[in-house]
Amino acid sequence: MKGQAQTVFLFILIALIIGLVVLFGYKAVSKATIGAEDIAMTTFINDIEQDVNSVRRLRGSTRVFTYRVPGETSQVCFVTDPGASSRPSIGSFTGTKDNFFLLEGQGLIVQSTALGPIEVAGNELCIPILGKIKVKLTGKGDVTLIEQG
Repeated sequence: MKGQAQTVFLFILIALIIGLVVLFGYKAVSKATIGAEDIAMTTFINDIEQDVNSVRRLRGSTRVFTYRVPGETSQVCFVTDPGASSRPSIGSFTGTKDNFFLLEGQGLIVQSTALGPIEVAGNELCIPILGKIKVKLTGKGDVTLIEQG
C-alpha cells in the first residue's frame, strides 16, 4: 500500500514538472517571436530611411529597391504633406515631420516616422503590401522623389 502511494505521488510530481516546463517554454517562445517581429520592423524602417537619404544626395540618380514588409501591415504610405492627405488617420499628423506611415487593414496607423525631405506625386503614395513592395527613388539633391517601382 505504501509503495502504491509513493508511485501515485511520483506520477503527480512528474506531471506537474512537465506542465511547468511546457508553460514556461511556451512563454519564452512567444516572447522571442514578438522580439523578432520588433527587430524586423525596426530593420525595415531603418533600411528605407538609409536608402532615401543616400539617393537624395545623388542628384538625377534613380534606383529601385525591394523591401519585405514585416508584421500585420497592409499598406505603406509615403506622404509629402500629412495635412493634405485624403486619409484621416494620416491627416492627424499635421505639423509633424512624419511622412512615412505603416497602416493596418482598417487604415489605422501601426507606425510612422520621418524619412527626411521627400516628394510624392499627388502628395500621397500608398502601396498595398503583398509580402514585398518595390519603390523607385530618384535623387533631386534636396529631396527624394518616391514612386512605386
